[in-house]
Amino acid sequence: PYCDSDNVDATVDCVPCPANAFCSEGLLSCNENYILSAGRCVFDERVLENQPRLTRFLEDKAARHKGLLECDTSKEQSSFLDLATLRDEAMMYEVIDAAVFDNVWNSVLNSARSGELPSLEVHGEFLRAGHSLQPVLSVGCSLRFFLLSLVPYCAVVLLFVLGVFALRTVLARRQRQRQLVDETLAKVYEALQEVKQQQVNDGGGSTDAWMSVEHLRDHVIEASGHSKAHMLPVWKEVASRVSHDSRVHERERVVHGVSQPTWEWATQLLSPRSARRRSVMVRQQAEGSEGRSQQQQQQQQQQQ
Repeated sequence: PYCDSDNVDATVDCVPCPANAFCSEGLLSCNENYILSAGRCVFDERVLENQPRLTRFLEDKAARHKGLLECDTSKEQSSFLDLATLRDEAMMYEVIDAAVFDNVWNSVLNSARSGELPSLEVHGEFLRAGHSLQPVLSVGCSLRFFLLSLVPYCAVVLLFVLGVFALRTVLARRQRQRQLVDETLAKVYEALQEVKQQQVNDGGGSTDAWMSVEHLRDHVIEASGHSKAHMLPVWKEVASRVSHDSRVHERERVVHGVSQPTWEWATQLLSPRSARRRSVMVRQQAEGSEGRSQQQQQQQQQQQ
């Protein structure tokens, strides 16, 4: 028999209790993670062999549960896992050798309680993932987080596209307005020149060579086919250009008893007869220039 660990009496004929063991009433019991071999309690190497497998099993369970909590927006699930349920699953799936299961299980939990295993936290009869353990996300959850991560980039791209579209819209609107201003200005000049030409054709008689600005504005806006609200800014730009054009005289005149601004084309226009005469002279000059050019070419050919 073995000597009691708590009462060592030299007078009693017994075998001393070996190290890493507890003896009582002649019986020997090795400490946790130790087994009896040749009368001694030696460390059970199977514990070291099975600890990593059980640790990976518990870490996988805790990581998946942590990922489930991150994906669960309701926050109704507990962050803890029941150790009894985990123990039953580990035994059912034969994660480790059944002969050393209890020793390995207690060894891993003790390491987690003491802080030697930071990936796991044990609180009473419950287990949860430690701060160092990364969550394992499901495919659907990973896809959702990936799409959410793209939201800021999509927002930036969308804002950029909207900004480019808005800029192009503004530039196109300004281009159309400039084009409308040029067309309206051309119509104003055409109307003033037409009135001036009528006076020239009349020989400077009773025909007025000026036009009321308001009358001309209403006529041009109506003929444009656009609304008055759309054309008023255009007319404002046209009136500014005409006012700074030295070819047009602006003067206040009384029209139907009311003083109104008027425009008059100041540049002298040719009479029909003068215009025809000038056209003939231009044509003759062109013909003469062409004839001289032909003569010079003939002389060069003869010299060669």
